[in-house]
Amino acid sequence: MLRTYIRSDEREWERLLPALELAYNTTSHSSTELSPFEVMIGENPLIAAELDVVGALAPTLTPPMTKLFRQLCDRAQSHILKAKWQQKYYADTKRRAVEYAVGDKVWLSSKHLPPFNSCPKLEPRHRGPFELFERIGTVAYRLALPPTYECHDVFHVSQLVPHRSRPPALVPSAADAAWPPMHDAAGNPTDEYEVDYIMDQRGSGDAAQYLVKWRGTPEEQATWEPANHLTTRCRFTHTVCPSTVTKANSEWSSWSSGRRSSYKASIGRIRRAQM
Repeated sequence: MLRTYIRSDEREWERLLPALELAYNTTSHSSTELSPFEVMIGENPLIAAELDVVGALAPTLTPPMTKLFRQLCDRAQSHILKAKWQQKYYADTKRRAVEYAVGDKVWLSSKHLPPFNSCPKLEPRHRGPFELFERIGTVAYRLALPPTYECHDVFHVSQLVPHRSRPPALVPSAADAAWPPMHDAAGNPTDEYEVDYIMDQRGSGDAAQYLVKWRGTPEEQATWEPANHLTTRCRFTHTVCPSTVTKANSEWSSWSSGRRSSYKASIGRIRRAQM
């Protein structure tokens, strides 16, 4: 607004600012249909142009100022409510009235989740399906996320999409559909998972991640895991040991220095040792 007002003389904006402020405060707004002056003091002040036209002002009868002020405030409130209802109407056209029950499976939008790879544009738009664990209020749900998801497990209903079961011919086998149950030496369930082998590696140092093939799952379900997950949240099989991670880390540093062939040969030796 100020830019269009001072376009003819940009160096005089400070002198023109009071006149612009008066014009703004005496102009009716679309939501209240009243000017800021009418809302605050009950009327617009007289300007110099109006005084020249009126000339000698004669006293006129006006209603009490308190009554006029109350009428203007009520009028402004009614128009504000009308504007809010219009905004709600247009906002509701993009909303879905969806309710879920505890135990239902849903897909979670990956828009606000940490990416799995270095190219977020190639990420799937939804992840899952996950089971609804609890309903929070009227528009939020708690999901049963796997332990690798280090994020808050309560999401708004707008971030969820209902899961539709596949035809029986397209349903994968039980070994491919879920993570294999793990138990400790005492037979109690644990959140650790067994690793078959490490398929790839990216990053270096504290940011190093490993593409892990989990035991009992296909390679399509391999996930990128940081090094601390491989030492605290998983259990290595006899074909892979934690020293493999340390060795791969050192070879990755060599690759970063330009010795790419050495890194490829090292990964080949690791894969052959794991098979």
